[in-house]
Amino acid sequence: MNLVWRVFLFVPLFLLLLSCSGQEGEERVGGPSLGLLRVIFAGDRFVAGEAGGAMLVSADGKAWSAVQTSPRQPVSALAWDDTRLLALGYGLVGRDVVLESTDGRAWRQRFLDRYEEFTDMVWTGSRFVAVGEQGAVLLSDNAIDWWLATPGPAGDAFLTDLDLQNGRLLAVGWGGWILNSDDDGESWSGQQLADQSVLLEGVVSNGSRTVAVGFDGVIFVSDDGANWREVNSGTRQHLLGVAWGGDRFVAVGFEGTIIESTDGLNWSPLASGTRRILTSVAWGNGRFAVVGRQGAVIAYAVGGVPVQGRIDAGNL
Repeated sequence: MNLVWRVFLFVPLFLLLLSCSGQEGEERVGGPSLGLLRVIFAGDRFVAGEAGGAMLVSADGKAWSAVQTSPRQPVSALAWDDTRLLALGYGLVGRDVVLESTDGRAWRQRFLDRYEEFTDMVWTGSRFVAVGEQGAVLLSDNAIDWWLATPGPAGDAFLTDLDLQNGRLLAVGWGGWILNSDDDGESWSGQQLADQSVLLEGVVSNGSRTVAVGFDGVIFVSDDGANWREVNSGTRQHLLGVAWGGDRFVAVGFEGTIIESTDGLNWSPLASGTRRILTSVAWGNGRFAVVGRQGAVIAYAVGGVPVQGRIDAGNL
């Protein structure tokens, strides 16, 4: 599937994210109606990118401050290289933009002479690697010069998420594609799940087991990166993000879905306190931070209960 189909399927996520209207009968969560797309942990803080170009920062996942970047482009690919944050924005000005910051509050921008949606980015220790639409893999060693990697076996499949574990990059995407790279993203190999209708949206490894999640509540697990089996998630809601932290996996998705598992095989639901679309989850400072549509921000410590956070949007 291409970007056009993704947009149609994600109307609630990529268009209604910008709407100021809440869901009837639901208590307001978070702060302003920000469409939060991706969250990472960067050094000592959480940083989230937003559909209108805002960037949010939090030390604990509960209290967030927001700043507006320029231009107002959706930001869903973020990475931290131990000294600086890098973000990729796409779409609204006809060119991709690279945003750079040391603290998540003050951002410098640089435009790229290309126009793709990049959905995730990681720092490998020597290189930034981003994946996105049409099977694109974008590489940079210095955040200034960028080039496309050799196309992998997934062709023009939409690649949605990246994970780095023990020097190996793992990417997942629509059509049930699971790809890996051992040379910092230069070349890719991989496989397609038997069910090619599977839309994978998130992937993470704890070093011994890898979990991939996607639409319709699908979860696939692998202990070697080659052999995958489907397990029961206990939900049919679309799962959009997954993280590992402490001693468990946590996955998030539509209708405020949060599920957790200590082994990746057996999953239990958590009450999130919201029905909003939860798009991304990250681990840091001893807790998970969850972000989503309409300013949804939730903090969750292992063994605790999800706590709804707040956003200070005074700088927007």
